[in-house]
Amino acid sequence: MNIAAALPAFPGIRSRQNILFQLLNSFLVADNTATMILSTFTMQRDIGNEDELQGALTENRYLKDTIEAMRKQLEFCHFDKEDSIRRAAVAANAEISQLQATIVELRKELQRVGREKEAEVQKTAATMTDEANQIKAIVAGMRREMEAMSFEFDKRLDNERAAHRAEIKQLHKTIQVLREELEVKHT
Repeated sequence: MNIAAALPAFPGIRSRQNILFQLLNSFLVADNTATMILSTFTMQRDIGNEDELQGALTENRYLKDTIEAMRKQLEFCHFDKEDSIRRAAVAANAEISQLQATIVELRKELQRVGREKEAEVQKTAATMTDEANQIKAIVAGMRREMEAMSFEFDKRLDNERAAHRAEIKQLHKTIQVLREELEVKHT
């Protein structure tokens, strides 16, 4: 006889267990009452009707069977509850393990990306340093070339000025000579 199937469907295992506990307690009280009644009948030896005694014994047996069935149903509910808890714990542990593995993988990926970015930054910095050094070298070379050109220009300018002064000096001498010749001719 399945006592739980005869009970109305209540949400949750706890409600069903509470009902089973209450019924079990009621039947235990009824069993104790029946036992006390039988004891009273036996003690008084005043059994008037054997059918009543047989009915009481049958009812007592029925109550004991009902209590036993309810005990089994309660144990089943308790086992089912423990099994549900165990399955939930296993599922939670599996999810935790999966999340931990995901965290480890994400941490590795993050570190790898960090290393790649750091290498890229180092490479970019090295490239920029090389470019800066090349530009400095070009500027230094251009400065030297400009200084050399300036020096050459100054040298040529000085030579031109010297040649110009020499020419002017020569022209002044020529003018002097021509003046003297003219003065000699006019004198």
